[in-house]
Amino acid sequence: MSPPPPILRWCLLLGLAGLGPWLASLGEGGDPAGPLGGWSYDALFAIRSGTLMTNVVIVELDEKSFTTLGHRAGELWRRRDQARLLRKLAADGARLVVMDVFFAGAGEPAEDLDLAGAMQQLGKVAIAVDTQPLFRLDPGAGRVLAGAEPIQPAEPMRSAAAERGGVSYPTPFGGIARQHFHELALQPSLPWVAARMAGADRLQGIPRRSSRWLSYYGAPLESMPHLPFLEALEKPAGHFQGRYVFIGGGSRIKSPGELSDTFRTPYTRWNHPGCAGVDLVAVEFLNLLQGDSLTRLGPFTEGLLLLVMAGGIAAACLLATLRQRLLLLFLLAAGITLLGLALPVWFHVWFAWLLPLVTLLPVGLAWACWHRPRRVDPVPLPTVLFAGPPGSPDPGSPATAGPGAGAGIPGAAMETAPAASKSPAVADHTLLRRIGQGA
Repeated sequence: MSPPPPILRWCLLLGLAGLGPWLASLGEGGDPAGPLGGWSYDALFAIRSGTLMTNVVIVELDEKSFTTLGHRAGELWRRRDQARLLRKLAADGARLVVMDVFFAGAGEPAEDLDLAGAMQQLGKVAIAVDTQPLFRLDPGAGRVLAGAEPIQPAEPMRSAAAERGGVSYPTPFGGIARQHFHELALQPSLPWVAARMAGADRLQGIPRRSSRWLSYYGAPLESMPHLPFLEALEKPAGHFQGRYVFIGGGSRIKSPGELSDTFRTPYTRWNHPGCAGVDLVAVEFLNLLQGDSLTRLGPFTEGLLLLVMAGGIAAACLLATLRQRLLLLFLLAAGITLLGLALPVWFHVWFAWLLPLVTLLPVGLAWACWHRPRRVDPVPLPTVLFAGPPGSPDPGSPATAGPGAGAGIPGAAMETAPAASKSPAVADHTLLRRIGQGA
């Protein structure tokens, strides 16, 4: 069996160089973004200009307001203060209020009733549902199944809120928040119920538990207005009219043993601060409302795309000159980069576009500089003898032997082949023997 052509061998080698680390991410416990996929995702926002989303407002339950209102360390926010804010939002005509606050237990009865009445006055209020890990042994499979169980807020807030949603966020790989909140089988997430309350009709055709990725509009602290709690209370009338208001804890340093509510974002790589969980709720809400959530290419499509790129790089390395190879490799790199940056903008789809640039392209570049096409020396042309016109004697026949045998015949060959140097030579022709004569 003959060996495969060089292009097939190099396509296979380049394909394994790129697909090897990519396939490793598909195993259990791997980074859902894949090797270099996280960088591919984060780089999408490094060059994207920020957009100020003025239709939302983040009201922070900040520490300064907490202490100014007379709260002591270790206490919960007084629900009568939260009721004051809700009544102001109702008077201003806020379109929707989302409270990333979990009302764990009953407080002062009068304050609980005051807060519940403010929720009912406002109407469209969504509150958070906490979750706790749930582990069950599957006897048939012989392994432990991990899940989450919703914990509903206390009454009367649970009944007064129009909607309740979970705030279970997937553990960020590398600490960077990239995916949407978990959607439990029996409990939708808080951003999902908020978008449904806001009238996002497109949610009807989207599987709730499908994999989606956040599409940031800029660094969260810069792309969405943030107000401290006390400042929000002091805003003039009508400030929140027609706006979506999200209430939650601001990013802060937690006490030892307290769960952190601060997340890194792709912008944290570029010297921006992290964000609070309420910021992620607002970003996902806008993604669902506007239909610009990101999805990743499926494993088959992305793997096939990487193989096609490997084939293109291998084909480029088979060109004749080094200049042509380098030019085509540069064009391929530019094309892969433009494809990786354009797909999220035009089709809201992304893939690990840095993977072929970091793994496949250096191999192809090294090959292009090292490989040289094998030099083929030209075959020397034999001496050509000219045969006389039709009917002339054969130069190799005995009749023409002897001195002067060819005399009188214009252009006739000399008596023997060894005497070719005395005969007229015609390039690219050699007289071996006469095989016929005539017209």
